[in-house]
Amino acid sequence: MSLKIDKLPDDIMLKLKDILSEKKWTKAGIARSMNMPGSTFGDIFNGGNVSRKSLGKIKTFLNDNISRNLEVSSDSLSSVENVSKSQLVKKSQFLKETSKRTEKLRHMLLLLEKELGEFRDDSPEARDALRALLDINDIGYIACLLTMICDEDKFQRWMLINGIGKVKFNSFKKGNKPNE
Repeated sequence: MSLKIDKLPDDIMLKLKDILSEKKWTKAGIARSMNMPGSTFGDIFNGGNVSRKSLGKIKTFLNDNISRNLEVSSDSLSSVENVSKSQLVKKSQFLKETSKRTEKLRHMLLLLEKELGEFRDDSPEARDALRALLDINDIGYIACLLTMICDEDKFQRWMLINGIGKVKFNSFKKGNKPNE
């Protein structure tokens, strides 16, 4: 007997949706790669119950898929002239770590967009409650940082204006009560 879980956790669903949209995979293709019937995967993907066995297959698929994306090809590294093996290893580790951090940030942004969408579609009272808990300056800082980080020249100018390390994030600090 296989124990059932209500549905896929949100973070796993987001990763699957990313693979479908970015890699142009199909649900049937993902199901085949997991040795799972397409109808079973389709039901799970559409919010149906998922067994622990199926959840394990999905997690394994995601781990394998993310690991392949983070691998740095030896061809791209060996094309760099006059670079020692230890420099190649360091470069490879740096690229893998950067890829992991980028992937983590991308998923956080997806979750943020989902949560903000809930507030967008909710009542004015719910949005007022959110505003009461968040520091408006922190929201501006994060929005500006996300915008500036996409262009290195703008980012460097922004850092000079704001001073490196001088901007402090105030929300959720012990005893801090924003917007009072």
